[in-house]
Amino acid sequence: MNKLCFLVRVVLIATMALFFVSDDLSGTNSPEYQSLLPNFKSLQMAKVEKIIDGDTVRLSIFSDMNCRLAGVNASEIKEEEFYSKEAQQFLINLLTNESFWVEEISSLERYGRHLVCLYRIPDGLFVNLAVVRQGYGKVFMEGNLKTEMVQVFNDYQELAKQVKKGIWINEPNGNGKVWVWITKSGKKYHTENCRYAKNKIKITLEEAKRKGLEPCNTCHPR
Repeated sequence: MNKLCFLVRVVLIATMALFFVSDDLSGTNSPEYQSLLPNFKSLQMAKVEKIIDGDTVRLSIFSDMNCRLAGVNASEIKEEEFYSKEAQQFLINLLTNESFWVEEISSLERYGRHLVCLYRIPDGLFVNLAVVRQGYGKVFMEGNLKTEMVQVFNDYQELAKQVKKGIWINEPNGNGKVWVWITKSGKKYHTENCRYAKNKIKITLEEAKRKGLEPCNTCHPR
């Protein structure tokens, strides 16, 4: 990363941190973030009919099957995982009696759900990113989100970790260490929930780089 790119990213993260204390994430606050949002006029509009858990909903335009929020992995209600009920309640509070623009990222993901991004009408709040930003879910990249948006997700997750929001409340700071996940035979390192990190092993980013491993092109770890 050259010095100019590094400085640009530092400025972007600093700008995001300033708005992190706000409950609003409509995209109107940050020009850099807003430029990554789709043209809402080109998207379908829908109501949320049912909230399954912190990353899965039923929409009026896809009433035949569930929809998963792209870029997000929340704790499972069925498995009674940590913070699953809180994540579900967050979506209930955020989505009930609201309308949304729907951006379909993939018609069917591996569990037969539509993979979508939701933007609240009329303020354009990006629901998927709000879940990560408030600490109710972890970054999980599946589908074709813009590379720049993937970085925004990762940066907001880091901010949530720093202030110990939601699921990160009991997360140790690791003495400044950055953790990634690898496989025994793989040549890349991944985020914790990357679909390619099967039978994963947790190591520091520093150690992964020392081993000569490269970042995964799907999950874009830090």
